[in-house]
Amino acid sequence: YEINRFACEDNRVDILFHPELGRNDSGLDHICVKSAAENNVAIEINFNEILRSKNKPRILSFMRRNIKLCKKYEAKIIITSGATEKWEMRAPRELASIGYVLGLDLKSAIDAVSSVPEKIINENREKLKGNMVGNIRIVEEF
Repeated sequence: YEINRFACEDNRVDILFHPELGRNDSGLDHICVKSAAENNVAIEINFNEILRSKNKPRILSFMRRNIKLCKKYEAKIIITSGATEKWEMRAPRELASIGYVLGLDLKSAIDAVSSVPEKIINENREKLKGNMVGNIRIVEEF
């Protein structure tokens, strides 16, 4: 829990991967998720965890709880395949459907596999170019 909370409170972190991995709970609480929302940290839902889990109902309930908290505190959610082999790759619609089943509305589920990750990538590109300091974007004057 401490690692998850520390990551959610650090604005240098983009995505919190596997918050529920190897735990007896969902790995997050209202404090963590509120911090994640304030610090622009996205919470990941990993499809591969569902596939490989021996206790699928338990992992699904943890993910459902995390999504419910993220919706309440308006924290960003991303859904990933978590693929380690080419056979584990999933189409975006399949991943979005998992988000929908776990409690996201259709638009949020589609955003979780498309626009949210794209926004994170674009922000990181801006930071690498030196055009961003913290959450402030530097714009050149003409």
